[in-house]
Formats: sequence, C-alpha cells, structure tokens
Amino acid sequence: MQVTDLAAAYWLALDAMARGTSGEEEWSVVTCALNVALVLAEQGVGAEYEHDFIAALDGAFRAKVRAQHKRAWRFDGDALLAIRAALGLHDQQIAVASKAQLRAALIEVHERIERGVVYEMSTE
Repeated sequence: MQVTDLAAAYWLALDAMARGTSGEEEWSVVTCALNVALVLAEQGVGAEYEHDFIAALDGAFRAKVRAQHKRAWRFDGDALLAIRAALGLHDQQIAVASKAQLRAALIEVHERIERGVVYEMSTE
C-alpha cells in the first residue's frame, strides 16, 4: 500500500466518523494514523506537534469509551476539531518523512500494541 493510499484511508474514515456512518473499523484507522503521527513526533518528525497528537488521541479515546456504552462510534465536537488538525499535521509529517521513517513508526505502533503499551488518556 502506498503512503497516499494510507492518507486517503484515514481521511475517508474520519469523514465516515463525522457523518455517523462508521464503526470500530473506521475509528481504528483514524486512531492508528494518530498513533503513527505520535511516534513520528517522538522520533523528531514534527516533534513540536506532539501535544496536538495527544489531544487528538484523547478525543479518539473519548469516542471509544462512549461507544462501549452507546454502541455509536462518533467523535465529539472537540475531538473532531483536534483530530482534523492532527491529521493535517500528519499529512505534513508524511510529506517530509522518509519511507523508512514511516515504516519504522508503523512497526513501532504495532510492537507497542503487541507489548500492551497502549495509549491512555491524559489526565491534565
């Protein structure tokens, strides 16, 4: 899969989330992109935007908590704004990162999941 295909996938998934025609799969696509963005920031690609990715992930996980109770996979207004902004920043990361950096970030996200090192909402 090409990088442009991945970007199209997360933007389409976000659109479905915004329209309310989504499920856990679309949430996962968006959240995976946000996690890759966070790892890239941790590795120095757009490091100044790390807090933006964390805010977006907070919003994504509010949606997950809500979906566990209401069975509706939707972002609240603040989450949608934060996630749109973060994915725009992620597009910029993709434009400047090498394919090796992108691949390494995606592998790191999957390895963290396998190790059980998963994102937890900030309490600030």
